[in-house]
Amino acid sequence: MQDMLQSETSLRPSIWQLSHVKRLGEFRRFPQLAGTTTGKFDVAVIGAGMFGLTTALKLRERGVSVVVIEAHRVGMGVGGFSTAKLCSLQRTMFSLIRGKFDDDVVKAYGAMNQEGTTRPHMVFGAR
Repeated sequence: MQDMLQSETSLRPSIWQLSHVKRLGEFRRFPQLAGTTTGKFDVAVIGAGMFGLTTALKLRERGVSVVVIEAHRVGMGVGGFSTAKLCSLQRTMFSLIRGKFDDDVVKAYGAMNQEGTTRPHMVFGAR
């Protein structure tokens, strides 16, 4: 199973990659494009990882025509090694900041992290 998931980065497969293959058997493969692709798109998203595909999806939901370009395997690049955990509880970072800055900076850091978990639409500029 690990051979099938071997990333182009030569790192071991991530937890989610292994669990996906265990559940479904393998990743869906897409044909490589031959030559040039003709067509008009509003946006080209480079990278079919977690962030690229989410960006493409959000743009499509707004009526934007999108093409996603991936050099290797979908979901197998840098983002594939993330646990995609969204959390504002960062004890280690708070300890580091608290040791270097005053309480106002620590509170501001905490507030920004909490806002990021409760208002993810801000990433895409939605209102």
